[in-house]
Amino acid sequence: MSIDIKSMGYVRVASTDLDAWATFAGKVLGLGTGRGPNPDHQYWRIDQVSARLVVFPSDVDQLDCVGWEVADPRALQDAREHLQKAGVEFEEGTREELDERRVQELVRFRDPWDNVFELFHGITYESHPLVTPYAATFVTGDQGMGHIVLPVLDDVEALHFYSDVLGFRLRDSMSMPGEFVGKEPGSKVWLRFLGVNPRHHSLAFLPMPNESKCVHIML
Repeated sequence: MSIDIKSMGYVRVASTDLDAWATFAGKVLGLGTGRGPNPDHQYWRIDQVSARLVVFPSDVDQLDCVGWEVADPRALQDAREHLQKAGVEFEEGTREELDERRVQELVRFRDPWDNVFELFHGITYESHPLVTPYAATFVTGDQGMGHIVLPVLDDVEALHFYSDVLGFRLRDSMSMPGEFVGKEPGSKVWLRFLGVNPRHHSLAFLPMPNESKCVHIML
Protein backbone atom coordinates (compact mmCIF):
# COMPACT_ATOMS: atom_id res chain seq x y z
CA MET A 1 0.00 0.00 0.00
CA SER A 2 1.21 3.53 -0.75
CA ILE A 3 -0.27 7.02 -0.99
CA ASP A 4 -2.34 7.60 -4.13
CA ILE A 5 -1.07 11.02 -5.19
CA LYS A 6 -2.77 12.37 -8.33
CA SER A 7 -0.66 15.43 -9.17
CA MET A 8 1.37 18.36 -7.92
CA GLY A 9 -1.22 20.90 -6.88
CA TYR A 10 0.54 24.02 -5.65
CA VAL A 11 3.84 25.52 -4.57
CA ARG A 12 4.36 28.05 -1.78
CA VAL A 13 7.47 30.25 -1.71
CA ALA A 14 8.86 32.46 1.07
CA SER A 15 10.54 35.61 -0.24
CA THR A 16 12.43 38.65 1.01
CA ASP A 17 11.55 40.62 -2.15
CA LEU A 18 7.94 40.47 -3.31
CA ASP A 19 8.47 43.27 -5.83
CA ALA A 20 11.03 41.14 -7.63
CA TRP A 21 8.61 38.21 -7.61
CA ALA A 22 5.83 40.37 -9.02
CA THR A 23 8.08 41.32 -11.93
CA PHE A 24 9.38 37.78 -12.46
CA ALA A 25 6.05 35.96 -12.17
CA GLY A 26 3.95 38.53 -14.01
CA LYS A 27 6.29 39.96 -16.63
CA VAL A 28 8.87 37.21 -17.19
CA LEU A 29 6.85 34.02 -16.69
CA GLY A 30 3.59 35.57 -17.83
CA LEU A 31 1.43 34.10 -15.07
CA GLY A 32 -2.10 35.24 -14.40
CA THR A 33 -3.02 37.09 -11.24
CA GLY A 34 -4.93 34.94 -8.76
CA ARG A 35 -6.74 35.79 -5.58
CA GLY A 36 -6.66 34.73 -1.96
CA PRO A 37 -7.47 35.80 1.58
CA ASN A 38 -4.20 37.51 2.51
CA PRO A 39 -3.55 40.91 0.87
CA ASP A 40 0.18 40.64 1.66
CA HIS A 41 0.57 37.45 -0.37
CA GLN A 42 0.88 37.02 -4.13
CA TYR A 43 -1.43 34.48 -5.75
CA TRP A 44 -0.58 33.33 -9.27
CA ARG A 45 -2.67 31.28 -11.70
CA ILE A 46 -1.74 29.05 -14.61
CA ASP A 47 -5.17 27.44 -15.10
CA GLN A 48 -8.62 27.34 -13.47
CA VAL A 49 -7.24 26.63 -9.98
CA SER A 50 -7.46 29.73 -7.79
CA ALA A 51 -3.70 29.80 -7.16
CA ARG A 52 -0.99 27.34 -8.15
CA LEU A 53 1.90 29.51 -6.95
CA VAL A 54 1.75 31.57 -3.76
CA VAL A 55 4.57 33.90 -2.69
CA PHE A 56 4.55 35.42 0.79
CA PRO A 57 6.84 37.81 2.68
CA SER A 58 9.57 36.32 4.84
CA ASP A 59 13.08 36.93 6.13
CA VAL A 60 14.37 34.04 3.97
CA ASP A 61 14.21 33.12 0.28
CA GLN A 62 13.10 29.52 0.36
CA LEU A 63 10.65 26.95 -0.91
CA ASP A 64 8.05 26.71 1.85
CA CYS A 65 6.14 23.61 0.77
CA VAL A 66 4.75 21.62 -2.14
CA GLY A 67 1.09 20.56 -2.17
CA TRP A 68 0.20 17.16 -3.64
CA GLU A 69 -3.40 16.41 -4.54
CA VAL A 70 -5.27 13.24 -3.62
CA ALA A 71 -8.70 12.36 -4.91
CA ASP A 72 -11.05 12.81 -1.97
CA PRO A 73 -11.52 12.54 1.83
CA ARG A 74 -11.18 8.76 1.76
CA ALA A 75 -7.87 8.97 -0.09
CA LEU A 76 -6.57 11.51 2.43
CA GLN A 77 -7.61 9.31 5.34
CA ASP A 78 -5.82 6.37 3.69
CA ALA A 79 -2.75 8.62 3.41
CA ARG A 80 -2.93 9.45 7.12
CA GLU A 81 -3.04 5.77 8.01
CA HIS A 82 -0.20 4.97 5.64
CA LEU A 83 2.03 7.72 7.02
CA GLN A 84 1.32 6.57 10.56
CA LYS A 85 2.25 2.97 9.72
CA ALA A 86 5.42 4.17 7.99
CA GLY A 87 6.43 6.15 11.08
CA VAL A 88 6.15 9.53 9.38
CA GLU A 89 4.91 12.28 11.68
CA PHE A 90 2.28 14.60 10.23
CA GLU A 91 0.00 17.42 11.34
CA GLU A 92 -3.42 18.58 10.26
CA GLY A 93 -3.88 21.87 8.46
CA THR A 94 -5.46 24.63 10.54
CA ARG A 95 -8.61 26.48 9.48
CA GLU A 96 -6.47 29.47 8.52
CA GLU A 97 -4.16 27.29 6.41
CA LEU A 98 -7.08 25.65 4.63
CA ASP A 99 -8.55 29.07 3.81
CA GLU A 100 -5.17 30.34 2.58
CA ARG A 101 -4.68 27.34 0.27
CA ARG A 102 -8.39 27.15 -0.56
CA VAL A 103 -8.62 23.40 0.03
CA GLN A 104 -11.00 21.29 2.09
CA GLU A 105 -8.44 19.28 4.09
CA LEU A 106 -4.68 18.89 4.27
CA VAL A 107 -1.99 17.11 6.23
CA ARG A 108 1.64 18.26 6.41
CA PHE A 109 4.83 16.27 6.89
CA ARG A 110 8.55 16.47 6.13
CA ASP A 111 10.90 14.19 4.26
CA PRO A 112 14.21 13.16 5.89
CA TRP A 113 15.87 16.39 4.60
CA ASP A 114 13.26 18.79 5.95
CA ASN A 115 11.48 19.33 2.62
CA VAL A 116 7.84 20.07 3.45
CA PHE A 117 4.99 18.23 1.73
CA GLU A 118 1.26 18.83 2.04
CA LEU A 119 -1.35 16.30 0.95
CA PHE A 120 -4.74 17.83 0.22
CA HIS A 121 -8.06 17.40 -1.53
CA GLY A 122 -10.81 19.74 -2.67
CA ILE A 123 -8.95 22.72 -4.11
CA THR A 124 -11.08 25.58 -5.49
CA TYR A 125 -11.50 26.53 -9.14
CA GLU A 126 -12.34 29.94 -10.60
CA SER A 127 -15.41 30.43 -12.77
CA HIS A 128 -13.83 33.18 -14.87
CA PRO A 129 -11.26 32.16 -17.49
CA LEU A 130 -7.55 32.69 -17.01
CA VAL A 131 -6.09 35.73 -18.76
CA THR A 132 -2.29 35.85 -18.87
CA PRO A 133 -0.24 38.89 -19.91
CA TYR A 134 1.14 37.28 -23.07
CA ALA A 135 -1.70 34.83 -23.82
CA ALA A 136 0.49 32.00 -22.54
CA THR A 137 -1.10 28.62 -21.85
CA PHE A 138 0.04 25.88 -19.48
CA VAL A 139 -0.57 22.12 -19.69
CA THR A 140 -2.23 21.06 -16.43
CA GLY A 141 -5.62 19.30 -16.20
CA ASP A 142 -5.48 15.93 -14.46
CA GLN A 143 -1.67 16.09 -14.57
CA GLY A 144 -1.52 19.18 -12.36
CA MET A 145 1.52 21.44 -12.32
CA GLY A 146 4.73 20.54 -14.14
CA HIS A 147 7.39 19.27 -11.76
CA ILE A 148 9.75 20.18 -8.96
CA VAL A 149 13.36 19.14 -8.26
CA LEU A 150 14.23 18.90 -4.57
CA PRO A 151 17.61 18.69 -2.85
CA VAL A 152 18.37 15.59 -0.78
CA LEU A 153 21.53 14.25 0.84
CA ASP A 154 21.28 10.52 0.17
CA ASP A 155 20.22 8.98 -3.14
CA VAL A 156 19.33 5.53 -1.77
CA GLU A 157 17.33 6.84 1.18
CA ALA A 158 15.53 9.37 -1.01
CA LEU A 159 14.56 6.74 -3.56
CA HIS A 160 13.19 4.55 -0.77
CA PHE A 161 11.23 7.38 0.87
CA TYR A 162 9.69 8.82 -2.28
CA SER A 163 8.99 5.46 -3.92
CA ASP A 164 8.23 3.02 -1.12
CA VAL A 165 6.70 5.42 1.41
CA LEU A 166 5.00 8.04 -0.76
CA GLY A 167 4.23 5.96 -3.86
CA PHE A 168 6.07 7.90 -6.58
CA ARG A 169 7.22 5.72 -9.46
CA LEU A 170 10.79 5.94 -10.76
CA ARG A 171 10.57 6.97 -14.43
CA ASP A 172 14.15 7.82 -15.36
CA SER A 173 17.64 8.52 -13.98
CA MET A 174 20.43 10.75 -15.24
CA SER A 175 24.07 10.36 -14.24
CA MET A 176 25.84 13.68 -13.55
CA PRO A 177 29.43 14.58 -12.64
CA GLY A 178 29.73 14.98 -8.89
CA GLU A 179 31.56 18.30 -9.20
CA PHE A 180 28.30 19.80 -10.56
CA VAL A 181 26.95 19.64 -7.00
CA GLY A 182 30.16 20.34 -5.10
CA LYS A 183 31.45 16.78 -4.76
CA GLU A 184 34.97 15.62 -5.54
CA PRO A 185 36.08 15.43 -9.22
CA GLY A 186 35.58 12.03 -10.76
CA SER A 187 32.55 11.17 -8.63
CA LYS A 188 29.00 11.00 -9.94
CA VAL A 189 25.52 11.64 -8.66
CA TRP A 190 22.09 10.63 -9.92
CA LEU A 191 19.26 12.95 -10.86
CA ARG A 192 16.14 10.81 -10.36
CA PHE A 193 12.79 11.48 -12.03
CA LEU A 194 9.57 10.18 -10.43
CA GLY A 195 5.98 10.31 -11.57
CA VAL A 196 2.43 9.75 -10.34
CA ASN A 197 0.41 10.24 -13.54
CA PRO A 198 0.94 10.23 -17.34
CA ARG A 199 3.31 13.21 -17.10
CA HIS A 200 6.89 11.90 -17.35
CA HIS A 201 7.72 13.19 -13.87
CA SER A 202 6.18 15.42 -11.24
CA LEU A 203 9.04 15.12 -8.75
CA ALA A 204 12.79 14.79 -9.17
CA PHE A 205 15.61 14.88 -6.65
CA LEU A 206 19.34 15.57 -6.70
CA PRO A 207 21.80 14.82 -3.88
CA MET A 208 23.13 18.28 -3.05
CA PRO A 209 22.92 20.74 -0.15
CA ASN A 210 20.72 23.71 -0.97
CA GLU A 211 19.54 26.28 1.56
CA SER A 212 16.68 27.39 -0.71
CA LYS A 213 15.22 23.85 -0.49
CA CYS A 214 14.63 23.91 -4.24
CA VAL A 215 16.76 23.05 -7.28
CA HIS A 216 14.20 23.76 -9.99
CA ILE A 217 10.47 24.29 -10.58
CA MET A 218 8.67 23.74 -13.89
CA LEU A 219 5.19 25.27 -13.89
